Amino acid sequence: MNSKPWMHNGVFPSIAGVLNIYNAGGFVFNKDPNDPLSPQTSKILQPLSLTSKEKKALEAFLHSITSAPAAGPHKTFIVQELNEV
Repeated sequence: MNSKPWMHNGVFPSIAGVLNIYNAGGFVFNKDPNDPLSPQTSKILQPLSLTSKEKKALEAFLHSITSAPAAGPHKTFIVQELNEV
């Protein structure tokens, strides 16, 4: 859980948003017939119908199996790069 923000475009600042969207069956996109790269919702994705309690339990589980961010030279490099922008 150290790679937030979540999704390819960083739309979710927390894992709770990801759980909510998958619980709802994913994003619904209207495919643009003029754009071959237009996103399309997979038919495999189906609503999970998790309760609020189940989503919180799943989030707690994901946090429990996540290690702390690695410390080391790369962390300093990233922070320096962000400060330079």
